[in-house]
Amino acid sequence: MVCGDTTSTVRLWEAAGEMDDLRGVVIECSWPDELEDLARRSQHMTPALLGADLARLDADVPIWVTHMKPGYEAAIRRQLAARGDPRIRPLEQGATLRLDRAG
Repeated sequence: MVCGDTTSTVRLWEAAGEMDDLRGVVIECSWPDELEDLARRSQHMTPALLGADLARLDADVPIWVTHMKPGYEAAIRRQLAARGDPRIRPLEQGATLRLDRAG
């Protein structure tokens, strides 16, 4: 599942939970936690908002995080790591993801 320019939403995680073949999620996290008001107004995520949403996802799949705003990458990465969710992986520029179907 690939999501972009996303804010906190229950329906996204309901849809992900309904997928039989969910292999991973690519989702944005644009702002650090201290800019939550800006994130909400611009309909983007912070590590805390993303973490709260991920609590709705039972699947043990990688969560690749993208769309970190320039100048805030280090803070966002620290805050994501502090969440302690082993599924969360910042997506590196130039990375290639390959999600093969099982079977």
